[in-house]
Amino acid sequence: MRKMFYAAVISILLSLCIFPHQVLKADQLDNWNVRNPLSQAHSYFAAAFGNSIFVAVGSTGAIFTSSDGISWTLSPSGSFVNLNGIAYGKGTFVAVGNSGTILTSTDGISWTSRVSGVPNNLQAATFGNGTFVAVSSGGRILTSPDGVNWTQRASPTLFALNGVAFGNGAFVVVGDVGIVLTSTDGVTWTSGFPNSNPLNGIVFGNSTFVAVGAIGTIGTSPNGVNWTFKTVGTLALQGVAFGNGPFVAVGNVGAILTSPDGGIWTSRASGTGFNLNAVAYGDGTFVAVGTSGTILQSDPKAFFDDVPLAHFAFAEVDAIAAARITKGCSANPILFCPDSTVTRSQMAFFLARALNGGDPTDTCTAPPFPDISTTDPFCPHVQFIKNKGVTQGKEDGTFGPSDTVTRLQMGIFLARGINADEGVSPVDPPGPCIVAPFSDIPASDPFCPHIAFIKNSGVTLGFGDGTYKPSLDMTRSEMALFLARAFLGF
Repeated sequence: MRKMFYAAVISILLSLCIFPHQVLKADQLDNWNVRNPLSQAHSYFAAAFGNSIFVAVGSTGAIFTSSDGISWTLSPSGSFVNLNGIAYGKGTFVAVGNSGTILTSTDGISWTSRVSGVPNNLQAATFGNGTFVAVSSGGRILTSPDGVNWTQRASPTLFALNGVAFGNGAFVVVGDVGIVLTSTDGVTWTSGFPNSNPLNGIVFGNSTFVAVGAIGTIGTSPNGVNWTFKTVGTLALQGVAFGNGPFVAVGNVGAILTSPDGGIWTSRASGTGFNLNAVAYGDGTFVAVGTSGTILQSDPKAFFDDVPLAHFAFAEVDAIAAARITKGCSANPILFCPDSTVTRSQMAFFLARALNGGDPTDTCTAPPFPDISTTDPFCPHVQFIKNKGVTQGKEDGTFGPSDTVTRLQMGIFLARGINADEGVSPVDPPGPCIVAPFSDIPASDPFCPHIAFIKNSGVTLGFGDGTYKPSLDMTRSEMALFLARAFLGF
């Protein structure tokens, strides 16, 4: 029976093009290139990737941006305090810093100051589940739905909080004396002390939280509550990022460590003796930032062998792979199958992981649809998007897991998914349409509001002849474009 079960699982994995153990090719992380920006007088404390650009923030309000990690441009922030953290979500960068400073920008270039309501030094920020969360010295926690309006939340600690991440349906904060806080909504927090060493940074990837800190401390956890810690070397580690399979941790005296799973770590030669304070991943490459204007970049590589750097959807495919929304269609060789069509089961898997920040953790206790059994390994994904209102099934009450997704169906899924991600209810866009969004989507079409919504959201541009072609089957390349634009800020 067990052999039959595993055979069924493998068959589904093959049919869904999902493989659990893909990692970046090692040579990308062997080489780190110096990318000094305009001034070496600044130190950089944090970096993020969104809207197809890297943004690094640091001392005396310094903000630099880059579209490729190579050439960097100074963006006046209007602030002169140290900026310690940055996050991207809902099409907005949020930078946080000393004396309660919060700045927001939609493009990384023009910045607007926001009122935090706290005097503390804000150390880090993240975005998840439709919410920005910022943390500070003195244990303060702030949340915002848009980066503009902020609310202070009750915190169970006065210890300095240094890092925050979202994944697997939870926010996890780390700080001094090894404190860890967890919350499912950013409002109610629970504290624990799984380790005594100060923790400086945290990230979520590959269904795992990884936290780094003093004296080479590295901890891993599936949920932010249960932790396993180890010490790798003796140098303080300041930041950690995840992308396309590996984790990368950076720290003092140019320390760079990489790991395929958060458990086994390899030291890399960085070529610098300056402290590295943070690292970010985007567009197929890692960028590490540190003191004295230090910016290092790993060699960019295509993750999938059939999606080279020159492919029209390279950035988007790479981004959804980094976010673990997809894992490709073949492990050896590593392939994405960009021209293959997308089934409804695959779409459920992609959307559930995009909305939840990872696989849903709830088990199926009842079939969500007659043709999706509770023993199906991906029943939780279908159940998740059904509960979110993203899918209502077919007219006959079934889900049709093996049916191919058309461009019309994809538009409906994504319109509902975007609203669900932002907490909008009901998830269906209001109608009817006043103006037809495309020549082949009349205003009278019952799903015109959904297509108009994703067009207005920048998810689809349609075709050059002004049509949408709703009956065409979706390819995986097109799916990557839509998902990256809908959920990853492209």
